[in-house]
Formats: sequence, structure tokens, C-alpha cells
Amino acid sequence: MTIKEAYRHIAQLEECTLPRTKWTHDAHLVTGMYIVLSYEKQALAEMKTRIWRYNEVVGKGNDNTGYHETLTVFWLWAVRKFCIDNNITAFNQLAINSLLNDVTLQNRKLAEDYYDEIDLYLSRKHFMRPTLKDMIDINYFFNH
Repeated sequence: MTIKEAYRHIAQLEECTLPRTKWTHDAHLVTGMYIVLSYEKQALAEMKTRIWRYNEVVGKGNDNTGYHETLTVFWLWAVRKFCIDNNITAFNQLAINSLLNDVTLQNRKLAEDYYDEIDLYLSRKHFMRPTLKDMIDINYFFNH
């Protein structure tokens, strides 16, 4: 994904014009990076607002198939950790390339290293702390 494509994608998400087929895992990661780097401690509130509104407009809803609080927190945390570990402080082409080539973040089931399946199922509406593995510095998104 080029930086131009990333910005177009982010704008379409904000405008709720992004085709649902384009709201992929990679798109979530790139949007998450942009949000984490741009909004810092307000990233969770910003991402939640964007996803919630998008789901409502495109008809996906936010009940049992739409927005998932724990997974949103988890992936924002994972992207932030990636940025810190790789000294990424700016949203640019190099950062996007690094993010999308990271084997760990490409694993869509990464959250299962931190949560068992039932915990993920039950934590759609409210964030649940991980039960299998610690998420270092997760309080970052909640202390502001």
C-alpha cells in the first residue's frame, strides 16, 4: 500500500465511503498506525468512533458482528508496540512498508496468544484484560 493509497483509505473510512471489501486486515493495521501516531493517548477513542460510525453507515452494525472493543484495543496496542519497538514516529511510506511486512502483525490470530476463544467472544462490548499473556503498557490508552 502506498502512502497515497493509505491516506485515501483513511479519508474514505472517515467519510464512510470505503467499500467493505477494502476494510481488510492490512487496512486495519495501516489505519491503526495512522491513528496511534496522530492521536497518541486519544487513539482508542478516535479508532472506536471511526469504526462504529463506518459500521453503522455501511449496514454492518455494531451488535454481534460489528465493532469489537477488546480486539480494537488489542490491535491498537500491537501496532503501538510495533512502532515503539521499531522507532517509528512518523506515518510515511517506510513505516507502512515495515508494518505490512511484519510477520507477527500479519498473523490475524495474534490475539489468541493473549486471550482464549471464550474471552474474545465475551469481550465484544467491553475491554477485557488478557488472560493468557500480559500486554505491557496497555494502560496507555486508558490513562489520560
